[in-house]
Amino acid sequence: MKKTKGMSKIVIIIIIALVAAAAVIGAKYFGKPATYIIAGPIEQAKPAIDRATEVKDTMNRTTEAARQAVEKANKAIDESR
Repeated sequence: MKKTKGMSKIVIIIIIALVAAAAVIGAKYFGKPATYIIAGPIEQAKPAIDRATEVKDTMNRTTEAARQAVEKANKAIDESR
């Protein structure tokens, strides 16, 4: 009976060691691809986001210039009356 209990402990220790080794190997070889899957599209989209920000800034400047031109035109019309 004692011998079977000893074997059970050894089997449990071996199973725990295998699970730990699988975790280490999994983290080493599959950790980087998972990070790439998550961060890869972000890096690919960054130039488009930067370009969209530039376009938005240009549109804001254009809108502001048009607003100022309308104000000047309205002021000139009011002064001519």
